[in-house]
Amino acid sequence: MHIKPLDVQVLSSRQPLSSGRTYEVQCQAVGSKPPANVTWWKDNERLTNATQTVSPDGNVTSSTLTFQPTKSDNRKSLVCRAENQNVQQLEDMAGRVEDSWTIDVHYVPILKLALGINMNPAYIEEGHDVYFECKIDANPPAYKVIWKHNGQVVQANVKSGVIINPNDLALQNVKRQQAGNYSCLASNVEGDGESNVVQLTVMFFKQTIFVLFYYVFLYNDCIIFGRSADKPVCRHNQKLTYGVARNENTEIVCEVDAYPAPDVFKWTFNRTGGVASEMGSNEMVQHTKGVETGNGNGGLMSGKRSKLSSVLTYSPSVMGMGGGGGGGNGNGGNVGDNDYGTVTCRASNSAGQQIEPCVFHVIAAGECLQYLTILLQLLKQNQLYDIL
Repeated sequence: MHIKPLDVQVLSSRQPLSSGRTYEVQCQAVGSKPPANVTWWKDNERLTNATQTVSPDGNVTSSTLTFQPTKSDNRKSLVCRAENQNVQQLEDMAGRVEDSWTIDVHYVPILKLALGINMNPAYIEEGHDVYFECKIDANPPAYKVIWKHNGQVVQANVKSGVIINPNDLALQNVKRQQAGNYSCLASNVEGDGESNVVQLTVMFFKQTIFVLFYYVFLYNDCIIFGRSADKPVCRHNQKLTYGVARNENTEIVCEVDAYPAPDVFKWTFNRTGGVASEMGSNEMVQHTKGVETGNGNGGLMSGKRSKLSSVLTYSPSVMGMGGGGGGGNGNGGNVGDNDYGTVTCRASNSAGQQIEPCVFHVIAAGECLQYLTILLQLLKQNQLYDIL
């Protein structure tokens, strides 16, 4: 006599499973003659990593499945099926019984961070509002979400425009100091998950003030007069006064910080006599140094930073008009007062032209004391600020 299985049961506790962990799931079928054949299925996929035993009286068939669930197995049906293929009836499934378990797979949060919709990451300026969205896929749901900026936890501060809504971060009226790398982290009982890093680049356009400081280094280094500006910005601590002897050449280096990198430098020479002229290619030798990139800590940008410099080879006998030294034609003639003055350098990039140029003072070597006296007089007249 052939009898189909009377009952089959999954004996495991049916508690949530952790992704990546290995489990042994047991199933038992009773009442089949001959003993039932037990198989395991995940939805419609057969699982073969199982062992089967039959009781001495042949009435009970036990099967143990070794199973390692993954995130994609969540909410799938794990089925234990017992059948007696000797039972032939009209219905195809007349000789089988089965028990199913909809498995609940827990996994560490999986996060994806992106800038808000309609935001152009290549054109974010100071004063814009910036939004980040952190998409979290977690089971069970995350109980904690934190945000990081350059590896440091971001604290909500409504007065400063930092607004955190667990899955969203808003930076209102963004500042250059808020540029850098952002990420979000989420935690559940399975562990901690971290998102990809999104780099925020902030362009800024801010006027700065005049700076005066001085030192003596060699015979032709007198006073440095620094004047900073943005779009791009003159780099700090660069040499801004050059003492040049007659019939001597010197290289004037104009260094700026900018993002994006400058693509044009324009030089202008303002002679002592008050005549200003833009330098043409026949009046100067200019070259640019390579671009250096870095994380931008303390520079123009916290994020990507580009530094570029232009070098002007200056010779009084070439730049000047002759003049005070007895007249000259500017091409090898006598050197006079009009051969000295102020050289300005103005850089441009895709954000626009420098608002204020970098200013370099060219004086005759040996005139440091006289030049210092002039600058101190300007200082007394409140025309210069911030003594360093």
